[in-house]
Amino acid sequence: MDGLHVAIEDAVDAGCKSAKFPFTYLGLPVGDIISRFSSWKVIIDKFKKKLASWKIRLLSIGGRSLLLNKQKGGLDIGSLNTFNKALILKWKWRFLTDNGALWVNVLKSIHGKDGGLGWSNFSGLQRGVWHKIVVTINRLHDSGVIQRNSFKRRVGDGSFTLFWKDHWIGQCPLMIRFPRLFLLESNKDCKISERWNGQNWIWNWNRPIEGGTSFAHLQQLQSTILEYSFSGLSDRWIWDSGGIDIFTVAEARRVIDDSTLPDGVCSTRWNKYIPRKVNIFY
Repeated sequence: MDGLHVAIEDAVDAGCKSAKFPFTYLGLPVGDIISRFSSWKVIIDKFKKKLASWKIRLLSIGGRSLLLNKQKGGLDIGSLNTFNKALILKWKWRFLTDNGALWVNVLKSIHGKDGGLGWSNFSGLQRGVWHKIVVTINRLHDSGVIQRNSFKRRVGDGSFTLFWKDHWIGQCPLMIRFPRLFLLESNKDCKISERWNGQNWIWNWNRPIEGGTSFAHLQQLQSTILEYSFSGLSDRWIWDSGGIDIFTVAEARRVIDDSTLPDGVCSTRWNKYIPRKVNIFY
């Protein structure tokens, strides 16, 4: 103990300040029980104070603007997963509407006329990037998140719309609704204009339909398309969802979110160490 007093006196004589354990040296605790949380509280508090300015410096201009505009409540940041699905879904829209484009023709030559995006089974697609795109899109359809009939043909003169295979009337293509008649059709890729002469519907069956179930289905088919009106415009694809005709990624994201997110989600809270107001002009 006497030695300790001597050491303290020597330190004072040398102009050094004496201290007792525990004390802080270079910002670190010395001589304390390091297993205790309270021993590190001083360091944690210092990191918290520095963390805000450190994170702000790493934010982009867009991120700083977002923090500036969103001072309370949720940040309204959409799900990246939903955004990715909406972008993938856009490939279907482009495949349908960019008819005649080189990349579309290449995909059709590899994966078939519908590229695996039709109503029939797509399991025969060759593996690759397009296969993954088709699988993702069909999962959205099969789960009911995006209805298959959201993509449909709006018929003008019927010159570019397949009578049986394209979805242009009802909730699904006519080949799905009337499979017996589709089997009897002699030209399964016929256009609507080949079945409508301007006044009457004309048919070309492999054999006459005189009675039975096939005749009943033919009557249902004729009743379905009896009052369909045609215009002189060209046929075109439409996005029949949300009251708009043109597909947009923003609308697709909204539809996916409405189908997948729970109701009454609380506002998300930004990191409490980031200030609510940020000056982006420095």
